[in-house]
Amino acid sequence: MQAVIGHRRYFACVMKLSAIPTFFKFTDWIEFTPEDREQRVLNKKRIPDIAKYILDNEDGYLFSSITASYRCEVKFDPVGGDGLGFLEMDFEDAHFVINDGQHRCAAIHHAIKANPAIGEESISVLLFPYENRERVQQMFSDLNRFVVKTSRSLDILYDQRDMLSKVTLEVSERVLAFKGMVDKEAVHSLPARSEKMFSLAALYDANDELLTYKRNGEGALFDELVATAVGYWTVVSGFMPDWAKVREKRVWPVELRQENICTHTIVLRAIGALGAELMKQCPSDWKNRLAGLAEVNWSKKNRDWENVCMVANSVVSNRQARLATKAYLKRKLGLPLSDPEERSVARESPDDSATNVDPRGAQERLRELNPQNPENLFFTQIIEGNFGGKTVSNWNELIHCAMRTAHENGVPLTVLSGIANVREQDPIDVSFRRIEGTGLWLQGLDANRCWRCSLVLARKINTGIRVHLRWREKEGAVRPGEEGLLHWSPVRVMRDNALLPDTDDNKIACSPAKAVGGGPKGPGIQDRETAKGLIASGPEGLARGLSKIAAVTGQEVIIVNGDGSALEGDALVNVVAAAVRDYRRGLTAVFRKGLPS
Repeated sequence: MQAVIGHRRYFACVMKLSAIPTFFKFTDWIEFTPEDREQRVLNKKRIPDIAKYILDNEDGYLFSSITASYRCEVKFDPVGGDGLGFLEMDFEDAHFVINDGQHRCAAIHHAIKANPAIGEESISVLLFPYENRERVQQMFSDLNRFVVKTSRSLDILYDQRDMLSKVTLEVSERVLAFKGMVDKEAVHSLPARSEKMFSLAALYDANDELLTYKRNGEGALFDELVATAVGYWTVVSGFMPDWAKVREKRVWPVELRQENICTHTIVLRAIGALGAELMKQCPSDWKNRLAGLAEVNWSKKNRDWENVCMVANSVVSNRQARLATKAYLKRKLGLPLSDPEERSVARESPDDSATNVDPRGAQERLRELNPQNPENLFFTQIIEGNFGGKTVSNWNELIHCAMRTAHENGVPLTVLSGIANVREQDPIDVSFRRIEGTGLWLQGLDANRCWRCSLVLARKINTGIRVHLRWREKEGAVRPGEEGLLHWSPVRVMRDNALLPDTDDNKIACSPAKAVGGGPKGPGIQDRETAKGLIASGPEGLARGLSKIAAVTGQEVIIVNGDGSALEGDALVNVVAAAVRDYRRGLTAVFRKGLPS
């Protein structure tokens, strides 16, 4: 069929899958510079997965059209007036460039080798005349510009082939604690103001842990899996009073999620894994064993969670945290722990650490780094990061967030591209990634450059940046196993009722702005005396002190009035004393290292 789109003529046809390997050859684009490529480099790691999808779902697999450009003369003989006709071309001279679908073509070739019968099936192909390299690059960019990966919860909701997906949907409707409380389209975590308690993806992962032994066995039936999961989660929910409070509308879901970890993915997965072991080891008594869950303190303020599934007041969900959370719950239920589980929860007793450990150990454990010249950041991972009030979890997210925020604040492309390798169009290079929410593409950076470029952008748009990091236990890491803190934010102090000049020397490092004020319990006498000492040390000394406070509390200390005038007298003492109080509490609660000297 002949048709027109974008004022360009193209042809839509159907090809046998067996013809795909013959007509569409692959160019090794890695030999070309990014500017000279007409497609991105073929990622061979993707091919086996796509081929397996075809072979595992021969009765229902589906692909969108392949789009390609041809370089030869063509002859189209119309039949009637509706665009149908016969297309003739010399395939040897066509030299097709695949604009969209090269991984599908490669996977089809791979699958046909395993099952030649697949070659008799057909796929639609769109053929465009080749104009020039720039046009082909633009076609690739246009075809991929608005592709958005669906949320994992939606994938689970719509996947009719995956038995566990169907089991999870049944569980979400048949367990009273879950009914109406599961968000079935959340992308990753729940939105901050969501009225749900759980995401479908979290419940799916928990069921995956729970049913692991049954699914790996022979002949696991859908009804049996549903019965097991529904029965287990019904018993569990009976020992989770906080879930019941939400169901009875005594607590809002938002409040529960803010103050509690019992609805987090890591906890659901740990409870699911716990159930799998209980059912296997105690098939007749597992329900009674679960009663210990009712005694668990799920509050985020419970210091037991530190270094188990919380780091620096944030919930983490990596593999080590999942193992530690399951081990913690097993210990609470009086179950024996394996050696890896024992090691995962081996740490100082929170009751002893606050009084017996030198408070200077807090700084040894969390090393404050010079933001202008930090140590080598190779082999580091971000434990908790923040740029301009937005949370990030790795170096790639940090620089992408910094670029996106700067772009939103009007920083021009010429400036951004002077800081890092940023392009306005897809350069057809696997080392580039699209900055979500923009039309910009950024080339990958190592951890050192991610920090330097992000810091430059933070300074340029006058916003805060904070990274709590850890060096991995690897050869080449400068401080294996240690943690560090990088932070910067423009906060200016006063001298003689005037703001100090806006220079680097007069800026102190804090996290995003949040005034530190009084609380239910005001600062004590010692806090006020410490505050007076800081104030007496002069503007520079006060700035250094507030910087150290901000590094622990994660709060910016505002010492000017709304009109820009300086706080003075008791007003200034009260604010600084409150900050000192929060610093003291922060050292005790977060680092368990006692009072500062």
